[in-house]
Amino acid sequence: MELKKYDEKKDFLLLFIILLSVILLIYSFYYIYQYYGMNNLITSVPKNRNNDGELLNPNEIGDSIGGTLNPIIAITASMLTFLAFYIQYKANKSQKEIFNLSLDNEVSKLTIEKEMKELEVIKYYQTNLKIFKTLIESMIVYFEENGRFAKTFIEEERNFLLGSNVLRYSTDSSFKYFEKLEFREIYNSIVYYFNEKYPSIDWEDDFIEVLNIIEFYNEFLNESRDTFKKHSTSKYNNLTEVGLKLDEKMGDVFIDENLNTHSSLLSYLKIIHNRDEKGNFIIPNEIFSQKGVDFQSLQIEFFNNFIPHLRSIYDTYKTTHYKDMLESFSKMNKSIGTEIFQTDNYLNGLELNYEQYYNLENTDYPLQKVKEFIAKIYFD
Repeated sequence: MELKKYDEKKDFLLLFIILLSVILLIYSFYYIYQYYGMNNLITSVPKNRNNDGELLNPNEIGDSIGGTLNPIIAITASMLTFLAFYIQYKANKSQKEIFNLSLDNEVSKLTIEKEMKELEVIKYYQTNLKIFKTLIESMIVYFEENGRFAKTFIEEERNFLLGSNVLRYSTDSSFKYFEKLEFREIYNSIVYYFNEKYPSIDWEDDFIEVLNIIEFYNEFLNESRDTFKKHSTSKYNNLTEVGLKLDEKMGDVFIDENLNTHSSLLSYLKIIHNRDEKGNFIIPNEIFSQKGVDFQSLQIEFFNNFIPHLRSIYDTYKTTHYKDMLESFSKMNKSIGTEIFQTDNYLNGLELNYEQYYNLENTDYPLQKVKEFIAKIYFD
């Protein structure tokens, strides 16, 4: 919107009246000159007597001149009077137009300022919404990536229950930036946006639910990370203790003639050293080094076979040595069993959480609600 400028138009009527008045004035002077010239009044003083020698009335000379010029003077005076009033009228009209134009320009200026402020507010709201949407979309990617990591871990852990499997977590979270948002401003921006785009939609409950879901997932992942850390630390410590104790006791087993010929020892060597009878790697050594000893297989193939044999030896000889060995191997076997039970329970809980919070095929998948809400926010 542009401001208007005062454009004073030419008034042809005014020009005509001025021109006519000037012509009449010139004509009046010319007429006077002609009248006085014809009557020889310019170079001589009029006589105060007539041809009969009678004194003239003092007003007769003036009347004779005035009677002749009065119509011209009257018309000219009228024209000039009209001109004066007309000029005043024009001046008043011009002042009024200038005032109205100034008022219109002031209103236009205020309107422009208002429109500029509205555009700035709209731009501010759009910027807020773009930041909000970008952070939400980033966190959805972050949460779902951790869901895929959880699924991979569950599969690996089920295949190798007591192995050194690691539950990976993505650290590329935008939640720390999300927390710094001015949510009152975000709310105002969303109010503006939905009132413009979706005036008939009740969106407030959905918006609150989105915030709750995002906060829940962040807390859930933090708790999940802490739980895994406790679980993996406990499992590592317990199995390391079993491994060290087993390594210590197996020295006594291999020098004992009553024990070192048992067939379960071959299973022990295969599982512990990852070698078959010919000395070849059973599984690639890189994988074995990464996953570690399969304590579940060790329990099934070694402990569950060796302990009954050890018990029979103890029953035969009743010595303190065999009693201590039986108690040690039974305790190690129990520790492995306890760890299997705890790991299985941990995985059951993790599987339930995955189905509820990460399975995309779940009809009540919470992040789907977030996606649907965010999808409504777009800019042309």
